[in-house]
Amino acid sequence: MPDAIAIINSLFKTIPYQIFLAKKEAYYHSLIHLVFTYLGQFIESEVSVADGRIDAVVKTPDFVYIIEFKLDKSAQEAIVQIQEKGCAERFGNEERKLIALGINFSSETKSVKNWEALELFKYKYKKSA
Repeated sequence: MPDAIAIINSLFKTIPYQIFLAKKEAYYHSLIHLVFTYLGQFIESEVSVADGRIDAVVKTPDFVYIIEFKLDKSAQEAIVQIQEKGCAERFGNEERKLIALGINFSSETKSVKNWEALELFKYKYKKSA
């Protein structure tokens, strides 16, 4: 993940300040979405669940990343939100590891200020006989 964050920060630095919408979390979110899409990596944004939405979900062969973005807050706050909302429950029968990924952007530096990843408990549902 550190390499991905370094690439994201490098790409952010190529955006002229006149068009960088530094105070909008959705702007950072859309840039991340475009980067993953451009790289051919599956990403789904604004994933609806029964009691809200997940900012983004990225699926790789081994992992499902449940991502929450924050602007001028903390990555820890994003992780807590993922846990409190029970976002992993949507992936109860998923065989891949579930990772909560909190990414906090800084509007001052126009970069990822901090990030945190946490493996989530798998919710397994059993079919009744």
